[in-house]
Amino acid sequence: MSRAGVARRHVSDEVSDASEDYPLEAPAMPKPFFRMTSRERLEHKKQMDYYYTLKRQGQMIPEDSVLSGPVVVDPSLDPKLSAPVINWNKEQVGSVELSNEVFNQPIRQDIVHACVVWQRNSYRQGTHKTKDRSEVSGTGRKPHRQKGSGLARQGTRRAPHHRGGGVAHGKRVRSHATSLNKKVRALALKITLTAKFKEGNLIVLENATLPSHKTKDFVKLMAPFEAKSALLLHSQTTDRRGEVLTTELDNNLVLAARNIQKFDFLPQVGANVYSILRRQKLFVTKSALGELQTRLGMSRSHVKIVVPPSEVKLHA
Repeated sequence: MSRAGVARRHVSDEVSDASEDYPLEAPAMPKPFFRMTSRERLEHKKQMDYYYTLKRQGQMIPEDSVLSGPVVVDPSLDPKLSAPVINWNKEQVGSVELSNEVFNQPIRQDIVHACVVWQRNSYRQGTHKTKDRSEVSGTGRKPHRQKGSGLARQGTRRAPHHRGGGVAHGKRVRSHATSLNKKVRALALKITLTAKFKEGNLIVLENATLPSHKTKDFVKLMAPFEAKSALLLHSQTTDRRGEVLTTELDNNLVLAARNIQKFDFLPQVGANVYSILRRQKLFVTKSALGELQTRLGMSRSHVKIVVPPSEVKLHA
């Protein structure tokens, strides 16, 4: 279905009120996501992005518009998202603006699932190994003559059907890693952050410092948040060799939380889909949030053209 067909609405020739909520039909997926080629996935993502942009901004497009070229989004029409900045006492000390590109994505479970599978595959060591008939210990002598013994013909005692023989089609040392496009990985991370924000499980912290290194004091601070598990993203800089140059993660916080189960730390450059999903709450420091939005906002693959509602001509 073309983009014009997706956005077209069968109404009268008269131009309706620009503030009216126009129903749109979402483009259908031609086949399951994992069976689509990279080109088909990219094209479907463009159609879905265009559909959700029109739906979010409540706009229509003329039938004769050129929709195949690059498009431009009007930022003034996007909803303004913000989150409160709180301290460890759960007191609001300010607010921060959130990017629609990162925290207002349509929820796509298929993309998130594909990214989790890709991550889990790369975690597998692949060090499993069995010995085949050429690797097991044993003689290479023919057990008995070919004919005349009344027994089945045998060539070696190391064959898989013999006791102590090799394994047929056994496991080999190999890599289980699969490939996934960078744009799909970035989109999956944005969808995950959007889901945490809409669930109310995204908490923006003023800083990552504590006055005490005692675990019991930290447990008291975490009680109002009602977090069964949590992940803290903090700001950190490293050199080319990966050595940490600066970090805002306080040593007291590390000592206080290292004995608490299901409480993890990650620098914002290491934020990933699987680590975020396996924890209930997502704590992000204010500085780490700014760096994360800057990094993910630069991964935008295309822009969109949005026609102001007052200039739209609806077609019957």
